[in-house]
Parts: sequence; structure tokens; C-alpha cells
Amino acid sequence: MKKLRLTRLLAVILALIMVLPLFAACKKKTYDNEKDQLVVGLEEPDGVFNSFFATSGNDTTVAGTVAASMISMDKNAKIVCGPEYPSVALDFMSKVTYDPNNPNSTTVQDGVTYTDYYFVLKNKVKFSDGTPLTMKDVLFTYYVYLDTSYIGSSTMYSTDIIGLQAYRTQTEDENAQENLDNQMMQSAVQRRSALVEAYKDIKLNDYNDNLTAAGLKDEMTVTVDADGVRHYSLKSAMRDKIREQYPATEDTEYEKGLDLAADYEYVAQTFYEELETDYSNNMGAWDTDDLRDLILNDTQMFLYAEGFIQDELNDQGQWRPSKDHQYRDWTDDRKDEAIRMVFTNKMPVEFESIVTEWATAMTVLEQFKAEAYTFYLDANKGNVPNIKGITWNKQWLADDPASVYLDTDMLPDSEILNKEAKTITITNDNGVTTTYPLAEYDANGNVVSGYEVIKIRINEVDPKAVYNFSISPMPMHIYSQQEQINEWDGLTNFGVKMGDVNFMADMRKITIPVGAGVYQASNAAGTVTGSALKYEDFYTGSSVYFVRNEYFYTLFSGWDPATQTEIYKKRDMSKPDEFAYVTCSEEDAKSNNAKIKRYHYYVINSMKMYSSLLAGSMHYAAPSAKQDTINDLNTNKKVRKEFDYITVDNLGYGYIGINAGQKGLENVHVRRAIAHAIDLDLFLNYYPGGLASIIYRGMSSVSWAYPEGLTEAYYPYDKTETKSKIKSELDLAVADNYLTTDGDTYYYGGKPLKLTFTISGDTQDHPAYQVLYNAAEILNNNFGTDITVKTDISALRKLATGSLQVWAAAWSSTVDPDMYQVWHKDSKATSVWNWGYREILNDSNANLFSFERGVIDTLSDYIEEARTMLEQNARAVIYEMALEQVMELCVEIPTYQRKNLYVFNKNVIDADTLLTSEDPNSVQQVTPYQDPMSRVWEVSFVNQD
Repeated sequence: MKKLRLTRLLAVILALIMVLPLFAACKKKTYDNEKDQLVVGLEEPDGVFNSFFATSGNDTTVAGTVAASMISMDKNAKIVCGPEYPSVALDFMSKVTYDPNNPNSTTVQDGVTYTDYYFVLKNKVKFSDGTPLTMKDVLFTYYVYLDTSYIGSSTMYSTDIIGLQAYRTQTEDENAQENLDNQMMQSAVQRRSALVEAYKDIKLNDYNDNLTAAGLKDEMTVTVDADGVRHYSLKSAMRDKIREQYPATEDTEYEKGLDLAADYEYVAQTFYEELETDYSNNMGAWDTDDLRDLILNDTQMFLYAEGFIQDELNDQGQWRPSKDHQYRDWTDDRKDEAIRMVFTNKMPVEFESIVTEWATAMTVLEQFKAEAYTFYLDANKGNVPNIKGITWNKQWLADDPASVYLDTDMLPDSEILNKEAKTITITNDNGVTTTYPLAEYDANGNVVSGYEVIKIRINEVDPKAVYNFSISPMPMHIYSQQEQINEWDGLTNFGVKMGDVNFMADMRKITIPVGAGVYQASNAAGTVTGSALKYEDFYTGSSVYFVRNEYFYTLFSGWDPATQTEIYKKRDMSKPDEFAYVTCSEEDAKSNNAKIKRYHYYVINSMKMYSSLLAGSMHYAAPSAKQDTINDLNTNKKVRKEFDYITVDNLGYGYIGINAGQKGLENVHVRRAIAHAIDLDLFLNYYPGGLASIIYRGMSSVSWAYPEGLTEAYYPYDKTETKSKIKSELDLAVADNYLTTDGDTYYYGGKPLKLTFTISGDTQDHPAYQVLYNAAEILNNNFGTDITVKTDISALRKLATGSLQVWAAAWSSTVDPDMYQVWHKDSKATSVWNWGYREILNDSNANLFSFERGVIDTLSDYIEEARTMLEQNARAVIYEMALEQVMELCVEIPTYQRKNLYVFNKNVIDADTLLTSEDPNSVQQVTPYQDPMSRVWEVSFVNQD
């Protein structure tokens, strides 16, 4: 009887449990800004959230959530700062001096012209832990980025700051500076070569040149400690053999010692990290029509991408993975096992290609170069105490400039600096002139009044330099070491152990970002922050957590020149359609802090972003802008009741690349024949309904420098029945004695012209697949060529080495349209290898590439000329001519400009607190530079008081 009663009781309880959620579902959930989390979709990050070293877009998104930049940008990418903006700088000025001896000069003169950039720092800003953000943190951050041992995504060191190269090389001799950098790279190459030769020697002599038969396999074990620091342990017979046969040598006075076994370990670790990144990059790539039933999850996709799952010819004549492949039962729970398996199968068997061809190769070279600099600087440090062109207010006011290591040529002009009054006068880009009192300090070096100001001087002019200088200052007390912190003086010590790779390695171990931005890192509940927070609680693998930074409001501080007082500002909500601010008390300024206390990134792959948003896993996301998604948002009544969206042009563009350095493509007429076979309208089949538009020059159409009025491709698609445009170009290649023909087939080297058109990835679900397939069909069927279209998951890696022939890809663009890195003949970026610059500019190929060399010379001259100008209209004219030269070269065919899509739950997020306007006259217009969450601190849940 007791058993029966118990059974009935359990049944009643179970029924209640089942019914309660139904009642809860009937009641519309209310949201509380102080209690509930704002959940935003994020594709999987690599987990490197240290702002100095984050490289992937998702990692930098996480790091940026806690950061505040020196300057802000408005919807048109115009530089803005002041008490109305969450910028570290209160004011900013750039001033070009064309000729110090002729104030009326307006012409750039080599070796004479210079540009000064002034940043006035707000004096009340605090990091999220309450520590003041001061000149210490600004200088520390600059000197990290400019150090020779820094290896990260910032390229600030490429800016021509006066005295930078002297500091980095510790010599004033300009010729020695250039030679030294080349020597350091050569040292790195030689070190890598020594490692490869040791490997090859052991492989040949100890294993009969067959590591596979010998069964050699490296094993890597990875552990992560409580601070999120990864530790690698390698088990390797090859490493042990290298250690035995090539023992480490000690440093001498003139030569750095070698430890090839340690180098082998470093390569192995770097390669393992590359595989982890490959896994992340392939997440969701299997969810396409041609792979979905064959590749079932991310782990299988990774194995497919790495060649462990092979394509087979199916009944439809298509190359696809078999339904019965051996990894069919592998799930995402076996992610780590899959990465280890790929690593073990490639190490050490493919070591030579890994260290020379994979992305690992460049990372290793950069590290070896940095270590070469470390060795050099240990012996030469101290000859150049600082970067001559970076100076600040404390130096300017010193009675003896030499005592503060200041070159008097670097002093601000007298109309800017009033040394007696201790003031500085700034005229910003809007023509507003303000005089600020310079900082006064107490005995401990703390600012008690006035403002700290930094000035950076560069040679000549550089329109993009200001964006390089717009750093997010990092807290020195968090990222530096105590010894360097104690030595900081802002004169010769900047919180950085100069040229020391070990200092940088220790800095990398700081895994939880800290800054002065809207939010700070926390646990899920938002109750633990700062040094008490564990990495595993901040980033769980599926979520990244933040809580309100209670000091964010300090960024809205400033100076009132009328009353000569320090002030705070807050948003004037009586003018909701404007970004208007009014002066207020410090207490009222706290209203600038984030409205929603807790912020949460929900990690999800791109293919599941939209479905997860609909399922309620998040409140806001940026899924792929596909027509099916747009149609669902527009026509599905249930979805329309709950969600809203907005689209905006992407800051970037698609293109088809042709490598002129590859065999069969060295003649421009062959490349032009391919260009005439490309039907750009086919891109619109992939992006229908206005989700993309065709572009006709190699620049994002959202850029102010994109030429106006273009309506036709430079190389129009050949619609003629005889394909006369294509034939004409191929016949010109025959006339150049590059190709031969029998009238039906065109031959290169005695064989039908054989090329590979490559699609990045492992799926035909790509905007360019049909375009390239159609072009190949035209060329093969009409001109006897042998062109294959294939997908390749390693395409982006091969691009870095310039080993693809014809491919489809996309560029992401920067605010400034400077073309130097991608197109100038002296660019050090690997992107120029894509076009074949290595082969074209090799003097031994001067006759073969005489046309291309002339075009590149002209193109480079235009790029240099545009860099001497600051006025946009004048630069736009030059860029239009430069883009014409790019088209003449015919190594890049611009294709399309796509849209980005932002979707949000309007029953959760108050739409009025997002930026959703499409009105170009509205300050709240969504643009490529201003997305709906750009003012995330003002975003609120619905129905808040």
C-alpha cells in the first residue's frame, strides 16, 4: 500500500513538473537589465584573448569587448573624440610641416616634410579594476607594439616614425638599420635551414629515407592550467635523435648558439596550434547541400579537410566522400583525438613541408628573427634610449632637454606649446581650437590636474598612420612584469624589456583581457572578476562571459574651456534621434555605464547561427546573408513576430586571382582570355535579392576611393558565339611565342594549356564555384584547354606561399584605401606573392615579364603619390589611375560586394536602443563602420523603466 501511494505521489509530482513549463511558456518572459544576460552569437574563437596577440576576428571581438581605443570613428569612419565619445583621447590634432624653413610650402619634400600627431589624454579614465589609465599605459602599449620581439597582428612598426628604426636596431646609421633587419631575417632562414638539414640527415642515415616504413610518429599532449595557459609535451624519436646527434651549442660573443632539438619542439607546437586553428576554421563547413549527408559534424569535416576522408566518384559522376567512410561514427566529442591523429600522421613524416610551406613556416621564421634580434640587442642595448619621434608633456617642460632624452627638434612649435604657461593648444579636424593645461604631478608621479599629451612624429605624410596609432591602451600593471613596472620613467624605460622574447612569451600567458571598455571579463554569474577570475570560468568553450565595467563612465570626461573646469557628460535623452550630451556631475555620468549588466557571447558555428537564434539560444547574431534566411525573416509569420533584421554592405569584396608567376599564366594575354570567360552575373545567382552587387575595380565599393560611374567589367564577359574576345587574346599569346595552336587547341610547352581553378574550402557551395566552372567549360570546350575546377581546404595556406594558379577569394578592407601592402613592388607582405611578384621582379625574368614590370612600376608610383596626400578627393583621382593599372596587369578580377546581415529578437532587445536606421542623414544609420551594436552600452532589454 505504501508502495502504491508512493507511486501515485511520484506521478503527481511528475505531472506538475511537466505542466509547469507549459504555464511558464504561456506567460511572456520579462527581462531585467540588472539580472538577465544579453546573449550574442559568436563563431568559435581560438581562445587567444590577449589584446596584444589576438589574431582571429572572433578573438579580437572578445578582446575588444573590454577595450577602449584612443580615438573613435563615426558612421562614415571619420575620427572623433572628446567627452561625448568613449575614447581615451580627449582631443586630437594632426599637423603637416612641409618645409620648416618655408611655412607657406604645401608640397611634400623627401627628407624634409614631417607630420605630427597629438593625442590629449582624458585625465579621469580608469581601467575596470579602478586603476587610472595614464601616459604610462599609453607609452607601454606603443613600445610593446614597436619592439623587435613583438610577434602579433599589429604592423605599427611599419609606420615611418622618426627614430623608430634607430631604436629597434640601436644604431643611428640608416644603412646599418636596413642591413641589420635583413641580417636578422637571414639568420632566421639559416637557422631553419640547419634544422631541416639535420632532419633530412637523420631521416636518410638512420631511417633509410623512409620514416613511414620506420613507423616514426610524434605524439603531442596538451594541458591547460587554471589561468588558461596551454602547456605542450612532445614525445618524439626524431627530436631525441636531433638532440643526440646535434647537441645544443652555447652562445658566443658574436654568434647565437643553436638548440635544434628545442627548435624542433617549437615547430611541433606551432604546427599543433595551426591544426587547432584549422579545426575552428572548418566548423560548420559541412552543412551544405553537397556534404551534409556525407560529413556529419565538425570533427569529420576537419578530417576531410586534412585528407583523412577521401573523395570518391559517385553514381552522378561527382567527387564526394563516401557515405561509408571509416570515420562515419566519429562525433565532435573526439575533436582532440582527431587533431592528435592528424598531428601524429604528419609529424615527423611531413616535417620539411610543414616548416617551409604551412602557415607554421612564417610563424617560425618570425620567432627566429625576433630571437636573433634579442641576441643582438643584448650586446648593443643602450645606444639609442628611446624612439626619437615619440615625446610627451613631461619631456617638453623640462629645463634641460638632454636630461629627459629629448631632441629639441622634437619639441612642439611655439604656437602649440606655451612652456611658460604650461599649456598646449590643439586645433582638431573640425577646426575647433582648444587650449589645455598640461599635467601636474604629485611626488609619486600621479596626475593631480591638467592633461597628459603625447606627440608622434613621422617622416613625410601617411594618411593611414593615425589608424595605426589608435591603439587600445593596455594596463601596464597587468601585462608587464614588476621589474619593468618599477623601472618605468617614460624616458628610457617604458615597462617593456626591450628586444626580449622571454618577456613577450610571459606576456602571452595573460589570457583574460583587461581594459577600460564597456564590459569586463567575469564568470557566468557576473560575480567574479579581476585576478580572482579563472580562465575556464570566463571562457567555457561554449560561452564567454562579461559583466558591466562600473568605471566605463570615466571615458565621458573632459575639459570646458569656457569655465576652465574639468567636466563629465551624459547623453541628453530629450533628443533621442541625436547623439547629444550635456554637462553633468560625476554621479550622473554613471548613467553612461552599460544599461545591461551582464553580457554573454554564445559560441556557435556559422551554419547554426540562424537556427540557434530562432531557437532562443541568443538574442542577437550576424548569420550569413542568404536569400533563404531573408525570405524566412520576411514571410514566416512566427519569425516576424519575434525577430527583426537589417542588412548593410560588407567592408570588403570578392575577387578571382590569377598568379602571373605560374607556368601557363606568365603572358598577360592568357590571363585576359581567362578574364573574358568570367561571367560576373553568375555571382548574383548565389546572392539574389540584392544581397550582393557586381564591382568593377579591386576595391570595396563602400570606400570613398572607389571610382564612381562604373557600369561594365574591364574585361567584359565574352557572350559571342565564336568567343572572339577570348580567341583574340589567345592568338596574341601565340603571336608572343608563348602559346602555340593548331587552330582548335592552344598549347603551352607542347601540351594543351593545363590549369587549376581553385575554390577555397571543401564544398561547391561557394559564390564563385559556378563562375569558375562556367569559365573552365568555355575554355575547355572551345579552345582545347585542360582546366580543372577543384575545392581545396588548404587554399588560403597555399595563397600565403603563392602556389595557386587561379582562385576565388575575398579581401576584407581597412578604413584607409592605401594599396601599398597588396600592390606595391617593395611590399614585404606575402599577398604580392599571390600575383607572382617574386617571379616578375626577378631580374633573370626581365624579358619574360617586361610588360608586367612596367605596369608594376607605374602602379607603385601612383601608390607612392597617393601616400603624399591627405585630401580625399585628390587621393581618389590617383587611386582611380592605380586601379586601372591593376586591371591592366590582369592578376585580379574584382567580382562582388556582398551584404552583412544582423538579426535580433525584438521581444527581448529594445529596438530603439540599437542603431537600425537606413537614413543616410541619421547619426544612427547602420554602415560598414557602424553596426547595430556599436553603442552597446546603450542597448537595453524591452520594457525597462
